[in-house]
Amino acid sequence: MSCDLLRLAADLLGDLLAPRTCALCDSMAAVSPCPNCSAMLPPPPTPRTVDGTPVWAAQPYAEPVSGAVRRLKYERRVDVVPTLARLLAPVGLELAAIPGLWLVPVPLHAHRLAERGYNQSALLARAVCREWQKEPSRSRVAVAPRVLLRTRETGHQARRSRSERLDALDGAFLVPTPRRLVGRPVVLVDDVVTTGATVRACTAALRQANAEVVGVLAVCDSCPPTDSGT
Repeated sequence: MSCDLLRLAADLLGDLLAPRTCALCDSMAAVSPCPNCSAMLPPPPTPRTVDGTPVWAAQPYAEPVSGAVRRLKYERRVDVVPTLARLLAPVGLELAAIPGLWLVPVPLHAHRLAERGYNQSALLARAVCREWQKEPSRSRVAVAPRVLLRTRETGHQARRSRSERLDALDGAFLVPTPRRLVGRPVVLVDDVVTTGATVRACTAALRQANAEVVGVLAVCDSCPPTDSGT
């Protein structure tokens, strides 16, 4: 079992033994999201496209979900993963019917992975997969966390412009064994989509390996819908 799965399993066990809380607001609650947070959630954003690939997101990048994503990324709060996956899974449920589908998490560089201890996108992909498997009519979906690699450290993207992100991410992703992906339908999974630069770089690498990129799933989309891929 991988390090990130062990971490998630340990945290979920702790959640079972401890008082239950809402993953979005940390208040005591029997369900997560709690009724108050659920009432605050807007409908999922209208899908946009990046280089012709549809991007489905559970929420815009706004509270309370954006706060949970930040806690996952920067505070090691892996306990929020099941709740985020429950929000995300229905958005892309139609994708689960595609035969032979793989969920491909956006990878972290090895240095960042060692520093954080887990890849949040991989945790989300596995949790979404588990949610989809609760639907008996759905095809068997697999998570493929190692088919796409980040070849260099690109630093934090949040404060960069779109053009700076594109330059930093150009050629930063690689498929080490492309023969595994020939004709394979894949969905890229990320926590947040902003300018689309990461999506663009990842899908370019996947398509170069002759994979069929059928969509992107993200917890949050921080940009308004557009067909320009920006």
